[in-house]
Formats: sequence, C-alpha cells, structure tokens
Amino acid sequence: MLRERDGESGIQGEIGRATDIDSKGFLQSVIDGIQDSITIVDRDYRILFANKTARSRAHPTADREGIVGQTCYRAFHAQDSPCEHCLTPWTFENGRKGVTRYTKAGPDGRDRFLELHTFPIKGPDGRVERVIEISRDITEQKHLEMQLIQASKMAALGELAGGLAHQLNNPLVGVQNFVQLLLSRMDPDDPNRHLAETIERAGSECVKIIRNLLKFSRESRRDFVAVEIDHVIEDVLSLLEKQINLTGVKIEKSLAGDLPSIQGNETQLAQVIMNIVQNGAQAIDGKGTIHIRTRLDEEGEAVVIEVRDTGVGIPAANLDRIFEPFFTSKEEGTGLGLSVAYGIVKNHGGRIDVDSQEGRG
Repeated sequence: MLRERDGESGIQGEIGRATDIDSKGFLQSVIDGIQDSITIVDRDYRILFANKTARSRAHPTADREGIVGQTCYRAFHAQDSPCEHCLTPWTFENGRKGVTRYTKAGPDGRDRFLELHTFPIKGPDGRVERVIEISRDITEQKHLEMQLIQASKMAALGELAGGLAHQLNNPLVGVQNFVQLLLSRMDPDDPNRHLAETIERAGSECVKIIRNLLKFSRESRRDFVAVEIDHVIEDVLSLLEKQINLTGVKIEKSLAGDLPSIQGNETQLAQVIMNIVQNGAQAIDGKGTIHIRTRLDEEGEAVVIEVRDTGVGIPAANLDRIFEPFFTSKEEGTGLGLSVAYGIVKNHGGRIDVDSQEGRG
C-alpha cells in the first residue's frame, strides 16, 4: 500500500509539474529568456506579442514596455511605413518563411548586423493571419567572418609581398652601389651630378618600400620581451606630438597605467602606434583631435589600444582594403603604413580592427 501511495504521489507530482510547464507564465519566462527578438504581428503589422529582447531593442522613441499594439516599423525603426528590407509583407503574400540580413544603427551610433526570420501563422482557411518575426543580432559573427576573410587575404598578399621584395632587392642593391660609385667619381660641380643624386634618392625610397614589404611578410617572433605598452605609447608621442600639434591636430590620451606587460618587440609595436597616429593626423583636414586609450578587454585577458580621430573618415568601399599593401587614397604615400601595422599586430598574436564612417572619423 505504501508503494502504491508513493507511486500515486509521484504521478501527481509529475502531473503538477507538467501543468506548471504548460502555464502561460512559464512559457512567457522561457520566451523572455531567449536572446533573439521575437514578435508576432497581424496583417496591419501591429505587434500582438513581444518578448523581453524585442522590447529592449525597440527604438528609443518608442514606449518599450508598451510596444504591443504599435506597428513593428514604428516601434523598431520610427518609420511610417514597412521597411524596405522586411520580409513580413512577402510572407503574408506568399505564405512561406523567409530570411534576410540588414544593418541598423545601434545605441552607440555604430552599425549592427541583424538577421530576420519570418514564419507564417495560417488560419483555418489557409490564409496567413499573423507572422512570427525572429530577429537575431549577428554583429559579432559578421565581424569574425570579416576577420577570417581579411586574414586569408592578407596571408596571400604577405606571400606575394615577400617574394616580390626578395626579387627586387638584389638588382636594387646593385643600382644603389653603382650610383654611389658614380657619385664618388664625379666632380661636385659636374652638371650631371643632380641626375645621379636623383637616382640615388629614388633608389633609397625603393629600399624603404622593400624593407616595409619584408616586415609585412615576415613572421618571426625572435627578440620578444616583456613590454609595457603605455611606455611605448608615451615614447612615440614624445616624438610625434610637437610635429602633429603644428598642423592644428591635438593629441589626447587616456592610458590605463596599470596594465600587465605583454610579450612583444618594442620597436615593432612603436612602429604600429606611429603609423596609425600619423595616418589619423593625415586624415584630419584642419583642426581636430586624436585620442589614444589603453585598457584591458572585457575578459581581462588582452591589452586593447584604441586610436580615434576626428578626421574625414573612410568610405565604406575602402574599409576592406585599407590594410592591403600599396592601397592608399592619398596623393602622396606608398600605401604600406597600415599593411605593416597589420602584419606586426598579427605576428604578435593580436588583431587589428577598423570602424569608420565618412565625415565621422
């Protein structure tokens, strides 16, 4: 009898828990715990249901706690008509699920990448009465994809640059040697001396380019020691600050001061900072500011260096190319500064990212 009562008690307990699971409150808690934005809209695009994530992603002008009853395009995008990228009208018309990707400005002004899935809910007559919209923030995934593409592209370019540099180096050294020999045999007032000097200057510039190409392609970790990154930045700024200030550009810094040391090559890291700061200064037309900040990442495992400028910004079409050797938008320049910086950072086991919009630096 005890066993039967225990069994009955156990069965009743399971039934009780199943009832809890079927309850509206329990299901609401589960859906609110999902990190994707979930909404259900009717044929007038009015929101019938919204989970917690959806409410949190509503447009700042919307009543986030009361978005149910509002149209989805008004609640999320502050628009007066359905969005161009939206698949909901298509799903209402065709009765099929769909998926699309689009961008949306986040609270910080930066673009966020979103993936929208739509699912039809049909009535007894087969007509689509409602649509489930599931929106997923894929910004981090998109950035990882872009980094992988960039890394593979730069690896191929690195091999090409290294091979090209080695092929050019030997004949160029010969040209330099013979020009210097020629100059040593010419009188100071020789009318042709300036021609030889021009060849020597051009050759020296080519040697510089080849040296940068070799740095870009080289992946040696020799001579890595403990480096205090804040000290490296201070040393670089002591060299650059006065020169840059003369152009009307002001340098501001927010250095953490208590960062752990990292393993690296101090000279190479200084070159990275110098290249990026100079690049930012050249992008500022007139007066402006370059701000350098150091910190630990959110996990406390990596040192982060942020360099921001108030320059003209980078067109979207150029963002994927700025680290390529020889790519430059300047009238004068080799297009190697940022590519060398990329190679050095990669060689140090780090990564370098860029976020820019035209007119916003």
